[in-house]
Amino acid sequence: MITAAIDIGNTRTKAAVFKNSTMLSEFVIHQPDDLHTFIQTQQPEHVVMCAVGAGADEVADQIENHKVKLLRVTYQTEFPFVINYETPHTLGMDRVA
Repeated sequence: MITAAIDIGNTRTKAAVFKNSTMLSEFVIHQPDDLHTFIQTQQPEHVVMCAVGAGADEVADQIENHKVKLLRVTYQTEFPFVINYETPHTLGMDRVA
């Protein structure tokens, strides 16, 4: 199974492609067309995305337009561990991921 991980930070968007637990490649996405190219060439079956910067909704829409399953990591995502942070809604998802 090919899975992509996308991290939308405050200054740049990074992505990596995994097959099972092995990272195959990594990318920096500079503009919206780069994301389209990334999805077209890598053809992930699933995308896991976390975002602390702007543009997350647009990225999610693009991914879903490609008919790729998307898991958007938020403070409400159920994890197999407990987050003992007093205000989980203020904890950056990049830190959780």
